[in-house]
Amino acid sequence: APPVDERKPSIDDAYERLRRELGARDESFAPVEPKTGVEIKPTEPTRQVERGGAKLSLDDYALILKHSGTIDAFGDGGQSRLDELLAEGQRAMHQGNSFVAEKRFEVAMTMKPGDPRCKAGMLHCQIGANLAGSAAITLRSLLSSHPEMIDVRYGEQAVPPRARIERAMATTRERIARSASPVDDGLLLAYLGHLTGDRAAIQEGLSHVKGKPQDETLRQLLEKIWLAPDATPGIEPAAASAP
Repeated sequence: APPVDERKPSIDDAYERLRRELGARDESFAPVEPKTGVEIKPTEPTRQVERGGAKLSLDDYALILKHSGTIDAFGDGGQSRLDELLAEGQRAMHQGNSFVAEKRFEVAMTMKPGDPRCKAGMLHCQIGANLAGSAAITLRSLLSSHPEMIDVRYGEQAVPPRARIERAMATTRERIARSASPVDDGLLLAYLGHLTGDRAAIQEGLSHVKGKPQDETLRQLLEKIWLAPDATPGIEPAAASAP
């Protein structure tokens, strides 16, 4: 067997180490299957993460996390009760029925705690209901526990209507103006900017994500992914209709 290069941690190990760097809580979670075949190429470090002699920079992590995968539906399309709940919650959220959507996602999260699909669905439900405070907490948990979700794009049916996203942006800016420590609200504003392709909102929001080491790490990582020259909005544009 060829010798193992101990300087290159596995993709699974890289995700686990990054979760710790981002301050993820120990919880039961179902990680999204990491993209296979991604080579970790050492780059000039912005900030080094070291363990057992192996080093990964934030540039390395950003390379691993950039994939632009798309979620059109939170369920897998199966016949399980979890899939039914996720589909019902998504449909209610997109129709603007936040109360029904929240109940469906709550039950789904109880059935499968830590599942990133359930958590992302709840996040979008809270955004649609203009529950900025709750959405900010859910977003922090989602990105720290599942950094592979950072570069995910969503089909139009998997997000609230555009008007509700814009209302959430206005509410989040009001919360930032009133807060002495708007780290999580800033993160939410940046996420809403990422969804809508508003680079100014991303920059504005990330300017508030600072202080603790995990905040600095998260801000630099999001800058490298959401503000990269080739970054695309988090909402997948609808396909053009045939003439």
